[in-house]
Amino acid sequence: MLFNVAGLLRDDVGATRTESLDGETVETADGVFENIAGPVRMLRTDSTILVTAEIAAETTQTCSRCLEPARVRLEGLIEEEFYPVNADLGGGERGSLDEPIDPQDAEAVAIDDANVLDLSEVIRQALIAALPMAPLCRPDCAGICPECSANRNNQPCSCDEQVVNTQLSPLAKLLTRDAN
Repeated sequence: MLFNVAGLLRDDVGATRTESLDGETVETADGVFENIAGPVRMLRTDSTILVTAEIAAETTQTCSRCLEPARVRLEGLIEEEFYPVNADLGGGERGSLDEPIDPQDAEAVAIDDANVLDLSEVIRQALIAALPMAPLCRPDCAGICPECSANRNNQPCSCDEQVVNTQLSPLAKLLTRDAN
């Protein structure tokens, strides 16, 4: 997900370039994001390249109900400014890149000395933010039986469906007393 943006940095303010991602992969400590795809639009501003993208990807997570692998489709939006570190790309009348901003001071992402813009980290962050809190292997996942630990998707269990939580039993007594 590397893009050489030297030409775009030399263009006039407002110049755009459109690229696309198709089948890319990003590995993280949280897993692998695969089949990353979507349009990427780059806009030349007076001192940066503004990148906007709508990306989709897939990853494998653990189902929150049955603990089996779950294939999860993710979608994310990216809008990030990339600052050039190469000081000689300015051009008086074409914009104010004569004094590039130090990315560490601006807390931004840098375009390296070779004028390469790397979207990998920004995409990784967007996809991690898009991960569901409770992924499911399928919408109707029956989960694991709390009594016998059987995966109810594979086999039905004969456990009593009405398990009483002993911590809430005093409240249940109030309900039955009010009903009489």
